[in-house]
Amino acid sequence: MRNKKKGFTIVELVIVIAVIAILSAILIPTFAGLTTKANEVKVQEEVRNTYIAYSAENADKADYVAPEKVVITTEAAASSTEEPATVTVPAGAYKVNASGAWEETATATTVKSAEPIYEANGYKIYAIKA
Repeated sequence: MRNKKKGFTIVELVIVIAVIAILSAILIPTFAGLTTKANEVKVQEEVRNTYIAYSAENADKADYVAPEKVVITTEAAASSTEEPATVTVPAGAYKVNASGAWEETATATTVKSAEPIYEANGYKIYAIKA
């Protein structure tokens, strides 16, 4: 009678661990990129929904501002101390681009007033100064 032991050898275990490590090294950065993209899409949807809420409440009013003439941000507008004083929203706010999609701004945007025309869900809508 032979005494046969059941189980895996150390070499087999090391090979399996190495394969799992290689797969993890490949997949983790991929999932991290997907998370970043998902967060960007989420913010764009929140911005779009904030403007839709503003439109629903104000579309029939005389002071309604079209989407091409607003900037949406979570930051407060700041007034300059220069003469004439200007009010700007920092870079990173969202504006409608030529194709009609909301995109993040790379520079500060001059707005009409330090008071937002609409505020909801942590987002502020400012009218852009022409």
